[in-house]
Amino acid sequence: MKARLPYQFTNREKKIVDEEINKLILQRDEEYSADMDAMILYVLAKEYGWRRKRLKRFWDKFRKAHQDLRDYYEMQSNKDNVWLAHRKLADIGVDVKAWQAEIEESIYAEEKK
Repeated sequence: MKARLPYQFTNREKKIVDEEINKLILQRDEEYSADMDAMILYVLAKEYGWRRKRLKRFWDKFRKAHQDLRDYYEMQSNKDNVWLAHRKLADIGVDVKAWQAEIEESIYAEEKK
C-alpha cells in the first residue's frame, strides 16, 4: 500500500486561499471594530481620565492607523511582511505578541486557581 501524502497547494492556490482569509479578516473587522473602538476609548477614559476632546484626537489617529492595517490586509501578498506598527514598536523595545502571551499566561493561571 502506498502512503498518501497530504495535498500540496500550488503557489497560485495558496495566494487565492490567503486572499480569501484576508477578506474574512476584513469582514470580521468591520463587524467588531465599533466595539473594539468603544472598549479602547472607555479604558482611556476610565483609567487615565481622558475626556471627549482628547479621546477624539486619539480616535482620529487610531482610525487612520486602523485603516492602514486594513489596507495592509487587502494588499498583502507576502506573508513574511510585518505590519509597520509592529516594527516601529520593536524599535522601542515593545513586543506586542510577547505581551499578549504574558497576559494570556496570567489569565490561564488565574483560571486554574
